[in-house]
Amino acid sequence: TWMDTEDKKTGEELPLRPNHSWNFRLTYTWKDTLTTNLDINILSSQRQPFPHLIGINNQPLGSRKSGYTRWDLSTTYEIPFGSFGLKGISLFSKINNLLDERDISEDGVFPNPGINFLLGLEARF
Repeated sequence: TWMDTEDKKTGEELPLRPNHSWNFRLTYTWKDTLTTNLDINILSSQRQPFPHLIGINNQPLGSRKSGYTRWDLSTTYEIPFGSFGLKGISLFSKINNLLDERDISEDGVFPNPGINFLLGLEARF
């Protein structure tokens, strides 16, 4: 996706808005029960809005924030179950930020949490 990030009144680039972003998803399903997704999110560099503050690694927050690529991996397993009024049960897991990219988050202030995990159970009625 391309975004025109110029403020038309000032002519300056809008802060925290990348000119380019790409999102890809690769999905594979085994025997209608196990699905695996690989999500790849790529953002180009962005202008930081706080020139007088110092951020992580002693970089001024008013400078340009470098672009980054984030990889997420998720799986869902459909458990064959149809009792007690349930239409189905799924067990899911997700690894966010698989490569542990430790850049500033999209809000421009706080660091990304790094690699993190999610595990859950979903019931459909």
